[in-house]
Amino acid sequence: MKREKIFSIAFGGILTAISLIILFVGNIPFAEYIAPVFAGVLILFAYIEFSAKIALTIYGACSLLALIVSPNKEPALLYIFFFGYYPALRFLLDEKLKIKALSFVIKILIFNCSMAVAYLILIFVFGMPLDEMGDLGKYSFVILGAALNIAFLAFEFSLKSFALFYTRVLQKKIHHIFKLK
Repeated sequence: MKREKIFSIAFGGILTAISLIILFVGNIPFAEYIAPVFAGVLILFAYIEFSAKIALTIYGACSLLALIVSPNKEPALLYIFFFGYYPALRFLLDEKLKIKALSFVIKILIFNCSMAVAYLILIFVFGMPLDEMGDLGKYSFVILGAALNIAFLAFEFSLKSFALFYTRVLQKKIHHIFKLK
């Protein structure tokens, strides 16, 4: 019992640190969109290994730290408003809602509402400039919205593969390192 408690604290700290490093990589141009996705995958690993409660605790710690230390707030806000908590939420929705179509519609609604709030905060609180895109600027929200929805679909369908990869490959190696089971 004591070894499992130590493992949860140590592994949680490691996942938080790695997530924060990944989000910091989001300061590189164009990585700001992919970094929150990969940081969110680590929350999935915590959900599989422990529980939704511990996964969301790691998400909270990483969110707060990312908001404080990251000079580029876009990856931090994308993580906070969607990609950080969604991997745990996705599997909870699938468990609770037996109608797959309803579950999928709810997921898309959550994603679009989350992205709208994140970008409104980026624009009106953090002063994200909109006039730097020239003629493309008037269509930028449509293009960004379409691109984000395509990215969401890819993320949605890849999460199951990441979960399988963790349970079939990584979990055994991590347990061996921490001398569990």
